[in-house]
Amino acid sequence: MNLRNLFKRRPKKSLLKIGDFSYTEESFNDKNGESVVYKDYNATGWIWNTPIHVCFSEYDIENLDLFIVELNDRLDSINESREMIEKEIIQELFTLRNETWIEHDDDQVSKQEFIKRIKPDHLTISNDLSYDLRFDDGDLFWGHTIVFHGDSSNKCDGVGLEG
Repeated sequence: MNLRNLFKRRPKKSLLKIGDFSYTEESFNDKNGESVVYKDYNATGWIWNTPIHVCFSEYDIENLDLFIVELNDRLDSINESREMIEKEIIQELFTLRNETWIEHDDDQVSKQEFIKRIKPDHLTISNDLSYDLRFDDGDLFWGHTIVFHGDSSNKCDGVGLEG
């Protein structure tokens, strides 16, 4: 199947094309001291009808056009996995929030309120399609970022807080 046909089968809203991405050039010295130059790509995508920042690095990506198709497939699978992702976040962080991150003048929140307050805002995808989906915490954890780590099969590889 050619790439053009792969792009045509996807709903227009979730389709990202290489032209949608801006990039910055980055470099580092490899173990032999040789300079390696690569691009970090950034675009706006959609998760659960919410615009999010999508980024990846071209380092170790052999075919950029094919990776963009796979990235769009990953966006689709994340969009279809909302219930699983929210369940994993609740399982890891709900009790922590209500027992540890609560101030004396704060009320505990219900699971529904917890989910309602968090919003996806950033997705970093690796060359193997594992990813970190970051959420605005809705001030549940005093402005820290909630991170869902998805493996290359779109299964949970951990949930945590950053920042």
